Amino acid sequence: MTESDGIQRRLLLIDNHDAYLGVMEEVFVMEGFIVTRVHRREEAMPLFRTEQFDLILLDTVARVRADEGYERLGQLRTAAARIPIVLISGYGDADGLDPAQLEIAAIWTKPLELDELLAKVEALITPSVP
Repeated sequence: MTESDGIQRRLLLIDNHDAYLGVMEEVFVMEGFIVTRVHRREEAMPLFRTEQFDLILLDTVARVRADEGYERLGQLRTAAARIPIVLISGYGDADGLDPAQLEIAAIWTKPLELDELLAKVEALITPSVP
């Protein structure tokens, strides 16, 4: 279930591949999420002034490795201060990256089975009951 107390979950998908964005959007919308998708981090930045998200899925691990990538990830973290950010990689380029050091929620490696992806997303955005 993607709703808690009647509140729909909102995801921001950032990826430069239209086909991947389309599939991800379709999967999450079918599960009841509200999805916003953009191709670049720069397109996402203005959204934080008007939109609220529960999770950001960012498929640009390779760009994070470059010096400018760390700076841009920092800008995204600052703009989306309380929103968990997950980097998704499909090319093994996440090896050696530490989510804690990057101050993000997680790094996931593709391919992810649909059930696994949905479970991981739910685990990050569903508050723990003490």
